[in-house]
Amino acid sequence: MGNPGKVRVAVIRGGNHRGAIAQAISLLDEVQSRRIAPNPLVIPNLASGPGSAGSTHRDAISATVDALLGAGAEAIIIAAAAGPPIQATRQFEELGYQAEVWNRPVSFLDLETDARPEITIEGDLHSEPVNLRIPEAVSLSGCRVSLAVARGRHSFAGGLGVANLLNVLDPADRARLMPAAFQSGASLVGFFTRLLRRSSTETAAEARWIVNLLKAVQPTLSIVDAFPHAKRSGPRNGRWTAHSGTVVAGSDPIAVDAVAALLLGYNRKELAYLSLAESMGLGVADLGRIEIVGDRPISIRRTSAHLLRMHRRSRQQWATTSKVRSR
Repeated sequence: MGNPGKVRVAVIRGGNHRGAIAQAISLLDEVQSRRIAPNPLVIPNLASGPGSAGSTHRDAISATVDALLGAGAEAIIIAAAAGPPIQATRQFEELGYQAEVWNRPVSFLDLETDARPEITIEGDLHSEPVNLRIPEAVSLSGCRVSLAVARGRHSFAGGLGVANLLNVLDPADRARLMPAAFQSGASLVGFFTRLLRRSSTETAAEARWIVNLLKAVQPTLSIVDAFPHAKRSGPRNGRWTAHSGTVVAGSDPIAVDAVAALLLGYNRKELAYLSLAESMGLGVADLGRIEIVGDRPISIRRTSAHLLRMHRRSRQQWATTSKVRSR
């Protein structure tokens, strides 16, 4: 068993996509102790653009379904909303989801067709109550599994696990939540211009929106898929900052995003929702309170600093040796 005082997050790296997802889920306490509800609801990411780039891979769907069934699930619902004019039911078929789970107790739901009653999220001392329209299938589910695709640091909320929950919102609420810098339909130059001009006030407002969303639909399991063929964004500085096959999973969505941000080399200051959610008791963002099982990641910044120190030390030793020889 893991450290009882820490939140467990699984990190698996490898060349086998399906195997990495399955192994990461198998390391979680909820799966090991078979505490999965009989009817879990899986929320994949469906990219709104043409093609499958940025969408959850069919291997991830298959591995997740098998792991949930092995943990005691009896029937699984895969639910998502692609947004008009694209139909989720059509994407389920084109992406190969239906073929992957054939002959298993799995059904599919287009959240655009589900009733969306308005629910009120109570605010705190610094914010007013918020009304959100959440599909009934999502709000009533006793076990939600977020199956996200890491889409790059310039995506909304870093494009990590919590950002994947945007897919369940009503399009009007989604437009209210996402600032103009992250809306589609704008030029690339305009996108980055607005992104760079964003103020700390705007970032704080986004963080509160994300926390409200998390209050409404907090997942039982959160999985972030950072395999390259599932990513929309390309390598950073000419190389992948995380291993080419990396999966992060856990029962605490904030802890999962914190570890994924470390692996992908994100600036934690750009993810204000992590510390805000932790301060409100919705998760753990402090890496010191997270137990990483599986493949323990190495901080890129710490590694770079270590190499720099080694380089300086060797230069100093070389300089000292040269002075002694010159004498």
